[in-house]
Amino acid sequence: MFWLMAGGGVILAYLLAKEWRKGKPPSPEFARLARFAGGALLLGLAVLFAATGKFVEAGPAAVAGIYLLNAAGFSSKGAKGRKAGQRPAGGGGEPRRPVTGNEPMTVEEARDVLGVNEAATIDEIRQAHRRLMLKVHPDHGGSTYLAARINLAKDLLLRRDA
Repeated sequence: MFWLMAGGGVILAYLLAKEWRKGKPPSPEFARLARFAGGALLLGLAVLFAATGKFVEAGPAAVAGIYLLNAAGFSSKGAKGRKAGQRPAGGGGEPRRPVTGNEPMTVEEARDVLGVNEAATIDEIRQAHRRLMLKVHPDHGGSTYLAARINLAKDLLLRRDA
């Protein structure tokens, strides 16, 4: 049994190396299959360890196998927390375009984003921008979306006042 699993691992490693030698990353289907095969091999190894009384070695092998199977999508819930086979909310029609934070913004929205009123001076707009960016800057663990919206709001309000 051990040699059968070791042979499967060697074949899996060979196929992965063959894909990587092509100079491009493996296709998503192949990567998913490789994760499934690796997870199944690790779970089989965990069962083998448990059957021979080596429970200390069986635990990490089982956890790693389950992790790989979940990464391959073989679980009761999908990556988004839905049950397998369940369609996303909203009917799953056209794919949503990514939100970049550079969508059009009105002057009123820009004031709301920065938290300034209509009579705000250029210095007040800059201070509000700086205060918010210190909180949400991506370099400090913040959101790139929020940072882009805050920058867009500042640019819009300063362009209007200039």
